[in-house]
Amino acid sequence: MDKLNLLESKINGIHQEIQDLGIMDELLHEKEIAAQLYAASEQRIKNLHDTLQNRLQITINGTLEPVSLAQVWVETVLRQDSEGMNQALNNMHDMVMGTMTVFDGKSVVETMDALLRKRNHPNAAEKLKRICEYIIDLQLSGYVSWILALKQNGEMDRAKEVMNRADNKLSKQSCFIARFFYGWPAGTYGIPMPSGGCPGGSSKAFEDGHYEFKGHDSFHWSDHLYLNGSLSNNAVKQGVCIKTTSNNNEENWPKGSYCIYKHGNCPAGSMWGRLGFPGGSTTGVVPDGSVSGDGIKVEFCCRIDGFASNPIRLPARESLKLFRLGGECQQVDGADVRQGWIVYRGNGHRAGMTPDDDGDDDSHKLYYCSYRVPGSIVNIPATSEIVSAAMPVHANNVLSFVACLTISGVAVLLVL
Repeated sequence: MDKLNLLESKINGIHQEIQDLGIMDELLHEKEIAAQLYAASEQRIKNLHDTLQNRLQITINGTLEPVSLAQVWVETVLRQDSEGMNQALNNMHDMVMGTMTVFDGKSVVETMDALLRKRNHPNAAEKLKRICEYIIDLQLSGYVSWILALKQNGEMDRAKEVMNRADNKLSKQSCFIARFFYGWPAGTYGIPMPSGGCPGGSSKAFEDGHYEFKGHDSFHWSDHLYLNGSLSNNAVKQGVCIKTTSNNNEENWPKGSYCIYKHGNCPAGSMWGRLGFPGGSTTGVVPDGSVSGDGIKVEFCCRIDGFASNPIRLPARESLKLFRLGGECQQVDGADVRQGWIVYRGNGHRAGMTPDDDGDDDSHKLYYCSYRVPGSIVNIPATSEIVSAAMPVHANNVLSFVACLTISGVAVLLVL
């Protein structure tokens, strides 16, 4: 019973925070029908759990008293229509994962994330984490009620089935939610600048810089680049984003097949490389290398210790860029990828491990992989907010956003 009291207290506390934030009012304005469905399911779960918590008692042998109220409550919980727990929890799962019948196929988490970023809220990541904890805890309380109702009816086999369902569905949601909290890996390094600019956020970890390469009829390119800068046959202006700080809370770069710019030491597991480009100039903070009037040398960190087809965890909520290595773009968890290329003619210098390059002795043809999370919200423009590199872990070990673990709190339900 102490676990139920703790869960109830946490749900009520976070619910009040969300109300104070006013996010549900704005959500109702943006997506009225879906928000009403969310609110109805939320209230149904809260009401049924409140009756269990405040009007019923769990006896030493696990039955509920008073018997008359318990029977009415059990019948309501086990209803298969919109009044029952099954439908309410199905609605919540669909809203978290996103279906075409709810929020136009977008997750309620994605919708709330966009609303928070639209406000440019200074603690958007922490607020979103609290909202996600609330949504998971609320569903956990619903599964508590459902399992106890089945136990009251003596349906132990069904109770075990519901416990397994809770494990499965809440773990899927945990893995989905984790994508909103992936942080930048450890070390100092650079990435090509997306068209919208460098990643922002409260840490301000990235500084921007620019290259300008010049040469007569030296440059050619494809579609789907989405890079910051400008392109012509005689000049390329290209932005870069350089992460200049690192801390002990950051994870190492994941194994895979890709390249990034070098700035300082290459991250663990990466190999050094260098390419030469036509002469020009730089401004701001740029990758390691050298600049002269007749040539620019740019250094890279590359790794090819994993399969590109195995998705890696990187913060793709904003447009992310990597260099291709190994013949195909590295897959990133939860993101779509497109590739484009640029031909730089006038300096074919190569050394070490470098990105895929289909150039000749006097040129490079480099492939840029551009990532974007699908289903972006059209009428709620996002800001450049990037969440903290420290990924949240649920305070009560009910779920882990980091490892997508099964929901350990459900396992105690059969012994209540």
